[in-house]
Amino acid sequence: MKKGMKRLVSGLLAIAMVLTTFGVSTKTASAEERTMQSYVYDGYEVEFNVTDAWDSAFNAEVKIANIGDADICDWALTFEFAHEIQNLWNATVVEHTGNTYVIKNADWNANIKPGEGVAFGMTVLCDGEIAFPENFSFVMEEEYVTTQDYSAEFSLYSDWGTGCNGAIILSNLTVEPIENWLLEFDYDREIVDIANAVIVSHEQGHYVIKNAEYNADIAANSSVYISIVAGEGDADERPENFTMHQTVVGDSVIDEEGGNEEKPDVPDSSEAIFLYILGKYNAENHSIDMDLFTNTTESDVTVWTSNDNVTYAQEAVVTAVMTYQYVITDEFETKYFKASCRNGCKQSGYRWGYVDRL
Repeated sequence: MKKGMKRLVSGLLAIAMVLTTFGVSTKTASAEERTMQSYVYDGYEVEFNVTDAWDSAFNAEVKIANIGDADICDWALTFEFAHEIQNLWNATVVEHTGNTYVIKNADWNANIKPGEGVAFGMTVLCDGEIAFPENFSFVMEEEYVTTQDYSAEFSLYSDWGTGCNGAIILSNLTVEPIENWLLEFDYDREIVDIANAVIVSHEQGHYVIKNAEYNADIAANSSVYISIVAGEGDADERPENFTMHQTVVGDSVIDEEGGNEEKPDVPDSSEAIFLYILGKYNAENHSIDMDLFTNTTESDVTVWTSNDNVTYAQEAVVTAVMTYQYVITDEFETKYFKASCRNGCKQSGYRWGYVDRL
């Protein structure tokens, strides 16, 4: 079953990383040698270690280390490998076409925190020389979960005027798991405590929350209960305008310059606002040239930028336009940007991206 809308790829931090190696070359070794090859990328490192070898096969361990500043969530790794993987443990082969493999995490090693790592092993068929894998890259993408595939309901337990408590019941209505979920909604009250989820951001009554470490996947036909305690507010106020996302394995369309090779199809929906943002560094004008795609022509799009992907500054609010040029006035190595659009009481989710200075 296909879940979600057109997959979003705009250099999203959480969601699609395809990065270039630094000085990595392919090596070969005889079956008698037990060797290791390390591949260093921007934000992570892969180590391939041959642990045992015999006439027709060998065993290897693959370690993925997070050497960046952000969590690597629900990882999926692709690479080119001339040999056939016969057996795999602590991970799953989700695709194998020609010499290209896509390997995905197991349930217990899905997320990699900065400074930490995970490992998986394999038995590989091989007659003669061992050719090491190459061209590792992550292929995670964020996509919408369509409204018919999930439900989000709020149950109020009690309201004492100066505060209230209740729960958001988030349910998977499909026969497949929803992985690494993220939920957006509007709520005028300030949430002062939350359980079974983590608040990612809260700006002007718009919340973005994500799974806790122990409930990243919602099993088929199952639910998670997100308990909240909120501050003072109107007794009739409820969380509303829910939008759900998940992480999937997909093909990236990010090119080497941080832009995008193709433009997404924008869904037509009367139920929600959808916004895609594609940005590319313009060296001549020292700017980020952004293309905005949305399913509504009468909406305000707010654009923010950041140098560290933590603190964002609002740069502009544009109306009924599909392009925006942000002129960069400071020195930078990587410039992050995000945007959301609003039409009346409806608001899209936030879309993130980044560009690197060439």
